[in-house]
Amino acid sequence: MMKLPKGTYKGLAKILGPLLLWMIAGWAAYPPLLDKISLAMGETVDIDEIKLLSYIMMTACAMAGIIFIIYGYTGKEVADAEINALNTEKWPCPVCLSPQPAEAKKCKNCGKNIIR
Repeated sequence: MMKLPKGTYKGLAKILGPLLLWMIAGWAAYPPLLDKISLAMGETVDIDEIKLLSYIMMTACAMAGIIFIIYGYTGKEVADAEINALNTEKWPCPVCLSPQPAEAKKCKNCGKNIIR
């Protein structure tokens, strides 16, 4: 399984939290829009079931969005060793990911040979 860089989940939570809260508006608009569309087409829809589904989904989106926002914006920020090491002067060691000078042949942290 691929290992994600540190801080990936916090970054995703910062994006998904507000999107989940935005989805509440979509679920709130769903029953009246579906009712208008069904009337225009001459169909009958049990709008009470649609409203129940909409309320359940709005509640789930609100709870998940709040949890994601709390997780994403609170707590200690984790520095990502790979991203911090990727500048013009330093490169990450392929073994321990500690930043090394670009011209280094051996890692100062773990002692492994660096091949580029």
